[in-house]
Amino acid sequence: MVLIPINNYIEGVNRLVQFAKDNLSNLFNEWKVILINNNSDDLTSKKLKDFSNDKNFIYVEQRVPKNLKLNFDLGIKVGNAYMNPTIISIWETDAIPNIETFKSLLTVFVEERKNNIASVSPMYKWKGNYCYPTHSHWHTDPIYKKHNVFGEITKVHAIPFIFSVWNPLHISRINSSETKDFCEFLQLCRDFGKLLSSEGKLHLRLKSFNIDHVDGGKKSRG
Repeated sequence: MVLIPINNYIEGVNRLVQFAKDNLSNLFNEWKVILINNNSDDLTSKKLKDFSNDKNFIYVEQRVPKNLKLNFDLGIKVGNAYMNPTIISIWETDAIPNIETFKSLLTVFVEERKNNIASVSPMYKWKGNYCYPTHSHWHTDPIYKKHNVFGEITKVHAIPFIFSVWNPLHISRINSSETKDFCEFLQLCRDFGKLLSSEGKLHLRLKSFNIDHVDGGKKSRG
């Protein structure tokens, strides 16, 4: 199951929808993409509804602005009514995914499931250079494993949602009594990640794999 939180930026939505259509049937026997509309304009909303003419795309609306907790919570609950996901992936609209990185994230997630995995993420680049949210410490975080196929994998305290793979059992806690005091937008990934890390759950980053992040992440920071 894929969650895509959306506030306008239809170009990014088009890109992710096409990526899903091109690749997900080759990777999963069953899949759904939940398009979570968070106060987009009328034209964008109409286009999002049109996507749901395809049975694999589900359209929902969440009206509270800039609240990722509610976006993800709604998306998970609606998606669970259609399927029982073993993996939940989050794609934000300024992510430009590639299939090599996505398949690598999925494979590492499955390999580490027995080790209480919470999430897996890549690095981020724009125009060939590392960009937000890739911070300097990402290059020196503790090495969890030197994988014979995927290279260095680091163990981190939290990961950005931007393009990530999650354990449904853990991401489903995103809007709970445990998170009621967490920031609802920019710092949510940090606070939620630290909560899971404190319980011994793993967040892993694949240092050898990256996706492009439009304009170096300016949209994510806005």
